[in-house]
Amino acid sequence: MKGLFIDEPHVHGADWQAVDLGRGLAEGETSRLVETAAAQSPEFEPEDGASLAQTLRSAIVELGDEPDDIIVLTHQDWRLVQALELTPAHHRGGEAPTPDWLPEDAGREWFLGRADGAPVFGSHLLPPETVVVLAPARFVRWRQWKVQDGHEIHVSIDAHDEAAAHALAVEHEGLFRTDERTTVEARAREVRRTVLRDVFERYELEVLDPGAAGWIAVPENLRNP
Repeated sequence: MKGLFIDEPHVHGADWQAVDLGRGLAEGETSRLVETAAAQSPEFEPEDGASLAQTLRSAIVELGDEPDDIIVLTHQDWRLVQALELTPAHHRGGEAPTPDWLPEDAGREWFLGRADGAPVFGSHLLPPETVVVLAPARFVRWRQWKVQDGHEIHVSIDAHDEAAAHALAVEHEGLFRTDERTTVEARAREVRRTVLRDVFERYELEVLDPGAAGWIAVPENLRNP
């Protein structure tokens, strides 16, 4: 999602581990965007008797932007997605085209389909109680800082040498203990096989127009417990 707000996202992965790290960062960024919209933008109130799908389409019309300039973010639960009455994405057996701005190697699995032309994205990590509708170009400006050697992502990896692993196993008697791994030496070997990986980025979402976004309350019966 960050690519909607900055000129050139520079997060790339060389292997599956890097892809997993990138996915985790992206999900965190998207969750932050949803939280910002839910906190600073108004609720789209449903009309009497309106379904969730009808309220979503009313919200899209209310924003007044072209459908391709709007995105919808929702928790990914089959009941909720079904209630939104989307035109499914191609990779989900439907006819909704993937947005041109979405990179081919990222975010495709999040793309669920379209609602009256507006692309809808879902993640299991997004809150189940709200659906957010926003016009990203008008809603926020994404500010990102370089945090490590001119890069936007900081990565540090710490490993334990033999002495440090032994001391850690002695200090924490339950560390890596199993029925087959009870001695200090065995547990210290397991410590040496692990690393501490610290990954973070520094960014800020500057809200430009709170009215360029809004949220819809999901009915209780459609919230994934």
